[in-house]
Amino acid sequence: MSTPGSGTGHHIQRPKIEDQIHEFIEGEKDHLHLFGEPGVGKTQLLENISNKYRGEIDVEIIRIREHNGIGQVFKNLAWKIYENLPERATKNDRKLTGISLGAGASAGVSWENTGPEASKPTQTISNIIQDCVGYYPDDKRLLICIDDVHKISDNDYKVYDVLEEISDLLPEQIVLISSGQITYSNGDTAIRVGKFSKQQTSTMLTNHFINLSRERIAEIHKKLDGHPLYINLLINSNDSNESPEIPKYDIQEEIQRRYLQSIPREHRRFLRITSPLPFLSLETCSWVLPDDIPFDRTMIKDILYDLSGRSIIRKEKIQYLYVDPEMGVPEPDLFWTGYFVHDTLREFLQQNMEPDMKKIIKERNRMRSLCERRVHWFWDAAFMYEDRDEMIEDLYDDHKKKTTLPAEDQISLAEIDSLFKKISKMYMPLYFPDRSNESDENN
Repeated sequence: MSTPGSGTGHHIQRPKIEDQIHEFIEGEKDHLHLFGEPGVGKTQLLENISNKYRGEIDVEIIRIREHNGIGQVFKNLAWKIYENLPERATKNDRKLTGISLGAGASAGVSWENTGPEASKPTQTISNIIQDCVGYYPDDKRLLICIDDVHKISDNDYKVYDVLEEISDLLPEQIVLISSGQITYSNGDTAIRVGKFSKQQTSTMLTNHFINLSRERIAEIHKKLDGHPLYINLLINSNDSNESPEIPKYDIQEEIQRRYLQSIPREHRRFLRITSPLPFLSLETCSWVLPDDIPFDRTMIKDILYDLSGRSIIRKEKIQYLYVDPEMGVPEPDLFWTGYFVHDTLREFLQQNMEPDMKKIIKERNRMRSLCERRVHWFWDAAFMYEDRDEMIEDLYDDHKKKTTLPAEDQISLAEIDSLFKKISKMYMPLYFPDRSNESDENN
């Protein structure tokens, strides 16, 4: 018998759309965009396509995070292209040996020679991408998927400009697929991802519920308007032997509420408290949750592990943030395990969150981000930096100037100092591999 919230087997194939994407990839067109409202399955389609082609061609997915900004999008793109170049990629008898992506729009590229043109340190990110694609072999193919492009900017036209520029930069052997909530049409290369047909709703429901009549399935499809997200939540919050009850009013909100009621109370509280965070990880949650909230590292690890089995949570490996190649760091090979709660559910959770707690979590996460940046900016500092105390005081002053929290909820100087030490210790293997045994266990 299936259990509520198991999150397994609740994805429906969309052969018509996947066939269109396949034809696009094989046709080597410039750019394909998938668009649709939240929760209709755009990310799942990208996953399906990526899994289908992985092994045949190189595949990379770039997920746009909240507040990434246009510059970060281009940096991510440059790294993905560079990482997929053959080890001995050469052009005009020169081998590309490295790229560096500094603060702002500055960047550099280096080659395997010792002459005056061994490197070009002051270029734009676009120049770096052009250099990298110039080394990409004609007989090699790369599929790059950029997900959630609507998060790049609140201005849709800026997003259009970014997609156009990226498309223009890429050669024909690098295929670009983007997806997001914004409508974007460039000739015939845009596909709308819509809601489920009656047949798709029926397949999804009968895969879970044992005894549902055609009439009952048709009623559920009509009331939920065939929306994949809410059909999925309905499945996850009901036992397979039951006939799911559809609320009469506020259907979407009530289904989300029932889904949350179907998971353990502590999990529900954890999701609500952490809902302002763009993603969850053991380290981030350990740093951000105040001491008076009773979630220790073991509890957080267990909750994240349990939530990862639910279809509303996406689990993936993400590289450590703010690794700056200009600082002599080798190509990063350390990852967080990140857990991404569906944006629609996050927004719903925040509606039911105490405003003061929301401010506390956001400010603590902002300070975590600042500390993480400073670890890299001042690494020859780490634990030995002579002005380290002054740096910690600067972080504390920044918090005091910008926070609107009452005194009892503000972050203390000692907390910032402790946070900086923890982050430094976690990143130590990137800078000093021989001291990696000193780092915290990475989960």
